[in-house]
Amino acid sequence: MAKQNSLHAPVDIKLDYVTFKIDVVNERAKGIASQVYEQKVDLSLRELRLMRFIATQPGLTVSRLVEQTHIEKTLTSKSLASLAGRKLILRVIDPEDARQTNLYLTAEGIGKVKAADAIGREMEANMMSVLSESEARTLKQCLEKLYALHENAQHATETFLRSLATDPPRQTPLTDAK
Repeated sequence: MAKQNSLHAPVDIKLDYVTFKIDVVNERAKGIASQVYEQKVDLSLRELRLMRFIATQPGLTVSRLVEQTHIEKTLTSKSLASLAGRKLILRVIDPEDARQTNLYLTAEGIGKVKAADAIGREMEANMMSVLSESEARTLKQCLEKLYALHENAQHATETFLRSLATDPPRQTPLTDAK
């Protein structure tokens, strides 16, 4: 029987996907930021993200917070319970709809968010320092376009998967969502 050389032969496939590179940069930046925020303001990245949204929209409901932060509801609830227990946020039953809880930062919570904001601005400036102003502006514009495109990702993915059942893909689900 012939030896199976194909078991060891490299496969010519794409490895430099943009999503891979974005993910690696994101994970590295989050790893650094996580250590810094936990040490300096005693908050996890998840807690800080939630608090930032509450800070900019006092009275935000839990359901809107989940929607805007893209953090799963159970994880959000656990983080909010921890933040409330540490007296960094207040949860107030909505007077017009008792099914809704409105969220507010306490004075201590506001202080932590402001301190974290200064740290975050410094870390972002440091990370972006390898880019020219023009490159940084272009990167931000491109990320905004991709972010907007992904807002319709669920519908686009379903459409794309249906098309795979009948035809080979010509466009990705995201470009179809435009």
